Amino acid sequence: MGVDPKKANFVPALYATYLPKSMWDKKVELFKRFGLTDDNIREAFVKHSCFMLISVQKIEACIEFFVKELGWKPVDVTNYPLLLSLDLEKRVVPRAAVLKILMANGVIKSGRYLFAYCVSEEMFFKNYVNRDKNHARDLLKVYHEKRNLPVMDSKLMS
Repeated sequence: MGVDPKKANFVPALYATYLPKSMWDKKVELFKRFGLTDDNIREAFVKHSCFMLISVQKIEACIEFFVKELGWKPVDVTNYPLLLSLDLEKRVVPRAAVLKILMANGVIKSGRYLFAYCVSEEMFFKNYVNRDKNHARDLLKVYHEKRNLPVMDSKLMS
């Protein structure tokens, strides 16, 4: 398995090995369709074994979003398998929209901002939404629209 039994992800790794072989094979096949190798999959499993417990549909949707919408390579996603466990609609898509605007406005450089997807909402607002004071309200509006929330002032705006 390759997962250290002393690490916190050992129990989820053990649990994942009890998936029906057909389900495991479907997930491996999906990763391979994206051009990933057995080594890529194994490395992702060792890093965050819970990703094999995620549905095939969610894995596919997440990888497609990062690849098609953000220009990442599939291996970039599996290098950070935690990304596959994040809520695509409520977390990843709204944050990606904010990051795209910040990049377009030259506030941040183009690139992959893993940290932005993994931090708390409060930290995301502090580091990204409120980063560009001239556009903070517009960024908040885009963020709320992408989350399908009513657009209103937020306690996180400061």
